[in-house]
Amino acid sequence: PAVALTPVMKSAFLIVAALVCFELFFAEGMPNLPGDDEPNLNLPGWPRPRKCPKHEEYRGDSGSCGEKTCSQLITGPPVGCTLDLVYRCWCKDGYYRNEKTKKCVKKRHCPKRNHIRPY
Repeated sequence: PAVALTPVMKSAFLIVAALVCFELFFAEGMPNLPGDDEPNLNLPGWPRPRKCPKHEEYRGDSGSCGEKTCSQLITGPPVGCTLDLVYRCWCKDGYYRNEKTKKCVKKRHCPKRNHIRPY
C-alpha cells in the first residue's frame, strides 16, 4: 500500500532536496562564471577562497572527517562525521595531516607508531 505524504513530510522533502542541490552546486567553493579567469566573487557572508600551503586546498568539508591524519593510520578513521561545513585549507587527497608539524605529508612521511601519542 502506498503511504500518503502529509504536508509536513512534503515540506521536509523539499527542504532536504534544496539543501542537497545547494551543497552539490557549491561543494567545490565558488562557481566560476563565464569570463572569469579566476573565481573572485565576494559575496557577503560567503567564505573567500584563500591560498593554501603546499599539498593543501581550500574547500568546505566536515570538521571531523575533512582530511586524514597520521594518527588515524593507527587509530582508524572517525566512527562518525559531524554535519558541520568548515571552510579552510584541507590536505589534498592522498595526503595526511601530521599533527606535530601541522603539514600535509604522504603516508610514508607520517611518524612511526611509537612516536604518536594517542589522545
